[in-house]
Amino acid sequence: MKLSNSIRQALLTLLNQNIIVASWGLSNICIKESYICFSVEGFKYKGSVVISEFNDGYKVIMNKHTLFCKLDSLVINLDEFIEKTTNYENRIDALLDI
Repeated sequence: MKLSNSIRQALLTLLNQNIIVASWGLSNICIKESYICFSVEGFKYKGSVVISEFNDGYKVIMNKHTLFCKLDSLVINLDEFIEKTTNYENRIDALLDI
């Protein structure tokens, strides 16, 4: 299988932000030539995520929500939708019983 260059770049970006991505409870990873899909168990969103090429950026589908973004904002946008809350640090402390 030969990945498209933009899908390869998206995958590398996700892997380089491994701490953030790991906090999403990532599972069921599927990598295809023109898209990446996986499941998450975040604070805000639980379900499937599909990342595909779109023009000069990416189309991200999460159930009924669709997001369009560039490579440099891919992880930040995903984290805002999946995990990050206004009281994120308190939720982490409570989860870890700190």
